[in-house]
Amino acid sequence: MLTTPAIVTAGDYLAAERKSPERHEFLHGEIIPMGGASFPHNTITSNLVILLGSSLWEKDFFVCQSDMRVHNPVTGSYFYPDVVVTQGEPGFADEQFDSLLNPVMVIEVLSSGTEAYDRGDKAYVYSHIPSMREYLIVSQEEASVEHWTRLEENKWQLEEIKGLEQTLHVLGGSCRLKLADVCRKVVFKT
Repeated sequence: MLTTPAIVTAGDYLAAERKSPERHEFLHGEIIPMGGASFPHNTITSNLVILLGSSLWEKDFFVCQSDMRVHNPVTGSYFYPDVVVTQGEPGFADEQFDSLLNPVMVIEVLSSGTEAYDRGDKAYVYSHIPSMREYLIVSQEEASVEHWTRLEENKWQLEEIKGLEQTLHVLGGSCRLKLADVCRKVVFKT
């Protein structure tokens, strides 16, 4: 028998999530379980955190890995991006300090199971966070990044960067990421 998922409130989601040993995302009243990630996915994510963290160390940015939840109060959603960057004082949804409100850049590393979700619902929600300026979608199958930059309120520009020899400029030029470094120690299938 086919059943539809139960619709819950954001408050119910947060109460359950904060007690759960597993992570879940929240969208349109549904709790969405998060699966595990592959070794290439984890390697790319780790590389990005190291590269961004060291490059932004002396600047007014904070870099967080995949355990930092992002909340969009306009849509009521909660997501765990692979990497999230804030600038200035981080804003939080409540006194638990575990749900960021003001990311300036979010990075998702694609997997076959999450690609449609990362390009669809997540991209939509991220693009409607007022502080968001950049969204990166990174492939784990090849040296490729989609770099979305906010031009104005609801207009975004896409730059596609492909090849290990390419360099990506992010955060208004505050940081340069060489794709060879982003993909360091990742063996791509040919």
